[in-house]
Amino acid sequence: MKKKPFKVIKKLSIMAKVKWIFVGFNKPNFNLPKIEPVIPTTISPRVVYTLVYISVFYIFIGGVYDLIQDPVAIGADQNGNPVLIANRNGQQFLIEGIVAGMLMFLGAIGLYLLKEAPSNPHDTGRATMMMTLSIVILFVTFVSLERMMNFKS
Repeated sequence: MKKKPFKVIKKLSIMAKVKWIFVGFNKPNFNLPKIEPVIPTTISPRVVYTLVYISVFYIFIGGVYDLIQDPVAIGADQNGNPVLIANRNGQQFLIEGIVAGMLMFLGAIGLYLLKEAPSNPHDTGRATMMMTLSIVILFVTFVSLERMMNFKS
């Protein structure tokens, strides 16, 4: 018969080792569920659309220009009054780019509503409301962007 080289020691839990400290406390009789993270195998279209819209918005507000040129947020004239729109076409203030980007996205929402208006031909009231709203949004966006460009020149 072979001898075992090591002596097997029974492992005791902490509760068993220091029983006198935990008088009256018992080990809970439940196990926590094992949580396994789920890694998606495909990316949902909503995530892709969101990333595309964020990147397009970044480009619209002049994010690359802001990284390269490092413009000030708001300018000032000779008297110290705040100026929100730069006076030359080759320049922009940070706030000007953000406002222009938001106006462009407002125009994109107007175009989307214009596209979706005739999608349900049975609900003419909804289609008329969406068409009217889209035309108003597009008009306000166009006029606002034109005014901003007229201030620059």
